[in-house]
Amino acid sequence: MRNTDLLQKLTAENIDWTGMAFCRLSVENVDFPDSLFDPHIEVKEQYCGVIPPIIVCQKGHRYSVIDGCKRLILLRKKNIRETGFLVVNDCDSLSSSILRILLNRGRMLLLREKILFISWLKDNLADDEYRSIVSELGISDRERFELERLSECPVHLLDAVDKGIADSAVVSDLKSMCKEDCDACLDLFSRVNLSRQQQRELVEWLPEIAFAEAKTICALLNESQIKEILENESVNQPQKAQKIRDLIFKKRFPDLAALKQKWSVMVNKVNPDQARIHFNVPEAFEKNRLEVKIILDEAQKAVELIAKLGSICKETWEKLIYPGNQ
Repeated sequence: MRNTDLLQKLTAENIDWTGMAFCRLSVENVDFPDSLFDPHIEVKEQYCGVIPPIIVCQKGHRYSVIDGCKRLILLRKKNIRETGFLVVNDCDSLSSSILRILLNRGRMLLLREKILFISWLKDNLADDEYRSIVSELGISDRERFELERLSECPVHLLDAVDKGIADSAVVSDLKSMCKEDCDACLDLFSRVNLSRQQQRELVEWLPEIAFAEAKTICALLNESQIKEILENESVNQPQKAQKIRDLIFKKRFPDLAALKQKWSVMVNKVNPDQARIHFNVPEAFEKNRLEVKIILDEAQKAVELIAKLGSICKETWEKLIYPGNQ
């Protein structure tokens, strides 16, 4: 299908609704659309109204929903056997599917709805048409790329992303793990609020550590040090996340972690005012550069602090700026 009159008609801002009829139909004679609805999606009572009516198209002796799947679920739950439907006449399978997707413009789509829609569009339309309709749904190119990756993931990983447990950026790595290791990662993510970057770091480092130590990822995450952090009620969520990240970082990069520790000890010794002066270096010392941040609230303090910094000898500055040369 490429630039047809049908596609232009369906993607128009105002869809032409001529050729529709209002009919009373048996609820049991109406089916969900193939590949475009997940009946396991949670349906809330807000969908219980039957206005506007459910839109369907005829398929043989039965009917398929174009718009109103959640309302159909609630009609069945309430044992309503017959009600009014809007029936679109002369609507083939392709056009009814596109129409179903386009009727969802302007509302917040659930994650699984987005995945179903982009998967169907990618499989059935030319690339330029696919991108055009996805854009009309309010999905950016970046989000589309992530959704395409998610479409290849098993249900339990989609559930984790949907519930905010796992970030969509890490599902490809989680998918490559065995179930035991994947479940261990998801359990950790559910217990501590790791940032997107922290999750990405952990799923990259853990397999490498597991290989080096001849252990499973599950065994690593069940070690006593991690358990102690998770069970420590005096430590808040951001602190737990940072402690776990630092612990795994130390396992993955022991030499770098030791150098960072040595550098921190040196900074604490030479820093003339730790409340007002902060020394910052790149995370992995990949650049020979030191940033010094000074917090001032009066002019005299500036003179005093800069004088104190000036008293640090050149050799010490060399060690602070070029820690790898020690």
